[in-house]
Parts: sequence; C-alpha cells; structure tokens
Amino acid sequence: RIAHEEVRTQGRVKYLCRASYIEIYNETIYDLLDPLTRTCAMREDIKRGVFIDGVTEETVQDPNEAYDVFVRGTTNRHVSATSMNRESSRSHSVLMLVIQSLTQMDTGLTEIREAKFNLVDLAGSERQKLANTSGMRLKEAANINKSLSTLGNVINSLVDVASGKSRHVNYRDSKLTFLLRDSLGGNSVTFIIANVSPAVCNDVETASTLRFAQRAKMIRNKAVVNQDMQGNVAQLQAEIQRLKSQVAQLKSSPNAGIRTPPTAESIVSADTVKSEREHRTTQFLLILAMRKLRESERQKARYAEIIFELKDALDRRKRQLQQQKLVVKLKAAEIAALRRNASIGYVTS
Repeated sequence: RIAHEEVRTQGRVKYLCRASYIEIYNETIYDLLDPLTRTCAMREDIKRGVFIDGVTEETVQDPNEAYDVFVRGTTNRHVSATSMNRESSRSHSVLMLVIQSLTQMDTGLTEIREAKFNLVDLAGSERQKLANTSGMRLKEAANINKSLSTLGNVINSLVDVASGKSRHVNYRDSKLTFLLRDSLGGNSVTFIIANVSPAVCNDVETASTLRFAQRAKMIRNKAVVNQDMQGNVAQLQAEIQRLKSQVAQLKSSPNAGIRTPPTAESIVSADTVKSEREHRTTQFLLILAMRKLRESERQKARYAEIIFELKDALDRRKRQLQQQKLVVKLKAAEIAALRRNASIGYVTS
C-alpha cells in the first residue's frame, strides 16, 4: 500500500511506517519482538517526547505485515492460568506504529507529517478471592491493579482539567500512564473498548469498567496535524526572500503607469495570480508560526513538570531534615538522661 501511494504521487511523497511491540510486566518494560533482551528503558526528550530506548522497530509496508508483527509479539507475552481465566494476561501490552510522510516541495524544502498509533491491551483487574492467586500470580495482580488505579486517577485529573479546574496530572506514577501521556492528554484522538461480563458474579468489575469508560469519554483533546518544515538555512532564507520580493512586486504593480485600460480577462488573470501568491505566502508563514508555537508549548509544559518535580523533591527533603532534627533531639535527650542517671549512681555509690 505504501508503494502504491508513492507511485500515485510520482515519487514526490515518501512514506515510512515503523512498528514496535512492548509489554509492561510488574512495572518493567520488555521488548516482545526480541525475547532475548532483558529489559528496556523509557526515556524522555523535548523533541521526541516519551519513547522506549533500544526497542526493536520493524518497517512495515501494509496492514498484513503490521498484523504479523502483532501475532509474533503476542506469543511472547506473559500469560498464566487462574481460577477466572485459563490464559490470563499478566501484563499490559502496547503495539506502537509510527507513520511518516516526506513531501519534497518545489522550493527545495521538505514537509514532514508524523502520526503515532498506540494499540493498548490492558490486563483486567482481579480480585484475589475469585482468582485464587498466590505467590508470583498475586504479585502480578497487585501490579496490574496498581497501574489501573493510577490510570483511573490520571483520567479523573484530565476530566477535571477539561472542566476548567487547575490540576496536576500524575503521569509519572506508573510506567503505563507515563508512556501513554500523549495518547491520553496530548495531541491525540483516543478510543476505548471496554470488555465486560454478563455474569452476576462479575457485577462489581462490570460496573467499575463502565464507570471508567464513562469518565474517559469526558476528556476533551484538540488534535491537530503534526506538520513540520525542514531545510537548510540557505533554502529557508531564499524562500523568505522570494516571498518578500513577491509581496513588494504586488504592492508596486498597481502604481505602474498603464495608459491602456486592462481587459476583463487580464483583470481576472491578475487577480487569480495575486490570490494564489498571497495564499502561498500566508500558508508558509502560518506553518512556520505553528511550528514555533508547538515548540514553545512543549517546552513550557516540560518546564512546568520539571518545576513541579523539583518543588516536590524540595518538600520531601525538608520533611527528611525535620525528621532528622527530631531524631537528633531525641538522641540528645536520651544521652542527657543517661548522663544524669550515671552521675546519680556514682554519687550514691
């Protein structure tokens, strides 16, 4: 399909689709496409956002190849039998697809558009009484329930933010919410499929799942196209100079000495050329302005998170210092009491 689109655009547009598949098992990230890899680290970058460092990425050309990646990765997931499910998922999995398009413009600049598709399979919450889990299965269930609880808290905070309240969203409380930060409250469109059971014994889980989906529907995101322009400094300066010269020419053309009255056809042609040039100029300047605005908003959000984390760390440090001072005072009081007792015993003896 990608090859067909490139042929249709006569090679002016190049497409690239990369696929990766990971799971979060006991708050540890594993690469499902490379079982030999022990763990993967999650990083954050101002330009790239949150990403998995060292994860295997495969290039796919059509939906069938993407499905093959999904099938191969699913065979490496952590599953186990419980009293409620014969093949219970013991981890959360995320299939990530990154689609990029590069368009070569006549001016020599490159227009880049990027979209990320995250297909998330959440492990279901479990009650130990019904699942009869113990040992490692119980630890897995505890981590699953903890991450799902954190996801619910993040969604509640995002709903409050959408309603106009000032709230800090704790994405960093779990690996799952931190990885899906852009999918939940960023530049994205999110769909949730809730799996529920008609059994009476699962009425509590069913009601909880439906409430979770209802709260998620109240999140309001405004998604825009991830569009960017790239080129060297000389190309950008040449394009700006060309646009300036066109604007100057359009401003000076009405003052030119034209003694013969223009025909209706020439007027329509001149207006068409003028409107097309003005449209191209406005579009280019708008793209540059949107790019600068997105970068400034991303940096502002990153700086706000860093400031909040530093304040939180400072508050924790202050509490630790207060506790240490209290401990020192208690020890000093104990030492003084021991000295008094020792001096009294020496006098009586």
